[in-house]
Amino acid sequence: MGAMPNPMHVPGRRPPDRGFVNVVTLVLIVVIGSVAYLGYAYLPHWMRNRDVISAMREAGYQAWREGSNDALQRMILSRTDRIVRVAEDGEDWPAIEGSDVSVERDRSFVYIDVSYEVPMRYPWTSKVRTLRFDNHVKTDLEVPTK
Repeated sequence: MGAMPNPMHVPGRRPPDRGFVNVVTLVLIVVIGSVAYLGYAYLPHWMRNRDVISAMREAGYQAWREGSNDALQRMILSRTDRIVRVAEDGEDWPAIEGSDVSVERDRSFVYIDVSYEVPMRYPWTSKVRTLRFDNHVKTDLEVPTK
């Protein structure tokens, strides 16, 4: 008795080679590599920005106790001076200045805005891109111990 024909076989069509890198695999490798490269460049800045937002929220929570907007601004700046720094030409300075922080309040809420720019250097190249972060926090002025 002879070999039974494969019902999945299409006459005239060659079965795909296993282990051969095809176009889909190459595109997938390029996409994953690009995401990893840009993530490596952007992720440290994003993590620092999360810490800036945390400092803004902390100042917002203290706003019910601290009646001065200038004191809240100084509180934010003292914390962000350690978090976001820019190093250029051998010098290191804070990236967030007093003009980048805005604190306003009404009867019920305090509004804190921090906008700043930092340079993002692409790894293994000399290219630099400026990243801009615009953060907004709105906090209730009600006493938290009620």
